[in-house]
This record gives sequence, structure tokens and C-alpha cells, in this order.
Amino acid sequence: MYTYLPSHFDMQCQDTVSRLVLENSFATLISVDSAGEVYLSHLPIILEEFGKDWVFSFHFAKKNLHSEVLTSCPKNILVFKGPHSYISPTCYLKKPAVPTWNYAVAHFEGEVTLLDDDQLITHLRKQVDLYEPSLNDSDVMPEEFVDRLSSMIIGFEMTAKQVISKFKLGQNRSPEDQAGILEKLQVSGDSHAIHLAELMK
Repeated sequence: MYTYLPSHFDMQCQDTVSRLVLENSFATLISVDSAGEVYLSHLPIILEEFGKDWVFSFHFAKKNLHSEVLTSCPKNILVFKGPHSYISPTCYLKKPAVPTWNYAVAHFEGEVTLLDDDQLITHLRKQVDLYEPSLNDSDVMPEEFVDRLSSMIIGFEMTAKQVISKFKLGQNRSPEDQAGILEKLQVSGDSHAIHLAELMK
């Protein structure tokens, strides 16, 4: 797995990376089969654990061709994209300057295995707990209804041993320029820019 990563943008803090993943859990899964065919899906992802390895769970519709080839693909990469924003050269004290784009992303490459039926149900309940926990205790989703619909999907777990986290936040600029970036982002009125400013802090 490769992405251009100057050393000053390399985020090594696992807690910071995990926060990016948790706050931006709708990710892109890219798989490449042995013939070089590329499969791409956009999925809500659960971070199960992190430390020595990063473990994620997710599910597909069984009719999705990606789900049929996933466990046999030698390369699987999850991409989490965090806040991002245009950076004007007017932010910088030092001139001349050019515009750029700042952002935070995390890439995970690893092996994928199938979840069994019980693990799939646990995964689904956990996902509901993340976004609308009251649904698990309501009559909106009775157990027999969930069981019936779960037969139409298939769950997976991915264990990632290779991680690339790129946080391009102006670390290569002077403290004065960083302050200028932060000020512009905070008053921009754009939600991505404001979130990027929070990440800079």
C-alpha cells in the first residue's frame, strides 16, 4: 500500500487515528483480486479494536458481487476520510505563497474473514447502538424481523496490519502561518473547515 507521505504529515498517535475512524465511520473499501480486477464499496464500518492490530467489522448485501470475492482478494484497503478544506495563500504571513488543500485520512490494509450468523447479529446490534441505540429496545425492529432480513446480508471482519495515516494540517509551515490557517478555518462557516481547525488544535 502506497500513498505519498512526507514525514511531517505521518500521524503515529493511535488514539488520534482511532478518533478519526470513529468520527468518520462511513469508509471506502477497495479490493483487488488476483486478476487485478478492482472492487469498490462505500460502507459504515465498526472499529472493533486497535493496538497491535486494527480490527474492523462491516456487512454487504449478498447480491453485491464485492461480497462474493472479498475473502479471496489478496489486497483489501479501507480508506477513512476526515475533515478537509481549501487553504488560501492569504493565510500565510510569508509571501509569495500558493493555495493548497489540507486534510486527514487513514488507510488500512489487511485480511478479511467471514462472520458467522451469531457474529453478524452482534455486529448489526452494535452498529445500531452506535447510531440510534434506542432502536434495539423498540418494536421498530422486532427480533424475528431482524433475523429474517439478516439472511439477505453477509458480514466480514478485517484485521489490518499495515496502517498509513496522513494528517496534512500545515505542520510544515511556520507557527505564524499555522495561526493564520487556523483563524481562516474557524471563521469560514464551512463545517469541514471548522472540523479541520478542531483537529489542528
